Amino acid sequence: MSDPTVSVVVIAHRRTEYLEDALRSVEQQRRPPDEVLVIEDNPPYGRPSVVPPAWPVSWENRGDLGPAGAKFARGLATARGDVVAFLEDDDRFVPEKLAHVARVFGDHPEVVFLRNRLAFIGPDGAPRAATSPIRAHPEGPVPPVPSAMSRGLMTLNMSAMSVRRRAYLPALSFYGGENPSSDVLTYWLSAYLGGTAWYSPLPLTEYRFHDRNLSRSNEVDVTLRSYAFARQLVAASAPGSPARALARSIERSQRLGAAMASGRLPTPSELSGQLWDGVVRLSAIHFLRLYTVYRHWRQIGGVVRPSTGAAG
Repeated sequence: MSDPTVSVVVIAHRRTEYLEDALRSVEQQRRPPDEVLVIEDNPPYGRPSVVPPAWPVSWENRGDLGPAGAKFARGLATARGDVVAFLEDDDRFVPEKLAHVARVFGDHPEVVFLRNRLAFIGPDGAPRAATSPIRAHPEGPVPPVPSAMSRGLMTLNMSAMSVRRRAYLPALSFYGGENPSSDVLTYWLSAYLGGTAWYSPLPLTEYRFHDRNLSRSNEVDVTLRSYAFARQLVAASAPGSPARALARSIERSQRLGAAMASGRLPTPSELSGQLWDGVVRLSAIHFLRLYTVYRHWRQIGGVVRPSTGAAG
């Protein structure tokens, strides 16, 4: 049992109207963070996009960190804490978040990745009820299997994600380029970096639904390419085949994107297991391509050299 140091990395992109609210939620933690970093790409570059809080915070605003993966990697490379908890600019931590994160990582040295449950808020920060609750799962380890992602235990929100920093330093270069799923990639890499993924059913992160939920500068392009790829899969798959059914479910994920963009909560049918499986498996295609490179690196005993200038 130990008491790890905890850094909070706030990732910001084009949603400065919510950024101060996100930082207030960090200030209100019952277990204060040991370090807070804001990594943003909001013009004008070179200075904070909002008035910084009175308490200590490191701030980096650069125009070359558009993709979410680049900001993720930069935060890990710059942070000094044993554990890093990520927060996107439009979300919030509940006051118990960091205390629970520190306890899990301190009590379980094998854990390298933690994903907690979400609560939901609207554009004004008022609570909103979830229309499709996640099936019950106890506090504890979760194996890296697609069903864990399709059930909503592990997917698609960086603000619900905390990691053991040193475990990921050798793999930071995988987060560059046009990676559309940094959170999914991080979950999968937890197994191949020699660690355990952990799920907490406590709603420790408040996810904000509004009309600009997109957090990456290339999100629209990535989404359009994903849908185009799904249509190609449909055309190339035999009628009635599992491949066609999967491609159709990816295609239908446009409804989920439309729900998010409009600021409303997706309906239970939009969050069906089949739909999530489609979204998750499309992300897994990208992951498998990266993991092929990673596996080759392990086999030849090479060294991944992070493009972010990380130091151990």
